[in-house]
Amino acid sequence: MVEDENISDELVITADREDPAYNIMRKAIKRRNYFKNQFKSYEADLYVKGLVKITDSPKKILGEEIGDMKGLLDSTGRGIVYLSESKSKFYFQSPDKTKEEMISSVRSGSNSLFTANQFSWASFDIYTEYLNFSRSIVSPIADAAFLITIMY
Repeated sequence: MVEDENISDELVITADREDPAYNIMRKAIKRRNYFKNQFKSYEADLYVKGLVKITDSPKKILGEEIGDMKGLLDSTGRGIVYLSESKSKFYFQSPDKTKEEMISSVRSGSNSLFTANQFSWASFDIYTEYLNFSRSIVSPIADAAFLITIMY
């Protein structure tokens, strides 16, 4: 084995220093509105992959036996129940006009032409104060981003 001269001899960890990422995030928060308004329109080529995997299935759901879900789950109750990939062209025009053209889409285990892999269904604006998914969450660059305490 050859010695690596780029390795430090000493590593000092202190509890009284702030994470350097905080300063970067504070700058991004201050300039959020500036960056939000940089582009009046854009287009993008997208590749989206969707995956739903079960790692520990219950024996029953609502009293019904799960079994192996028609071969999707192995003997340990694990398996991939949905896998889809798509390629599309996405267009945006300020303030909120979007268009998505699906170029190709494939879903494992099915020859259906439908896939839930459209980017437009999951798009969000990180420059807003709150992001709305199944519930509202504070944007990482919201004014209140550093006021939120995460509780586990």
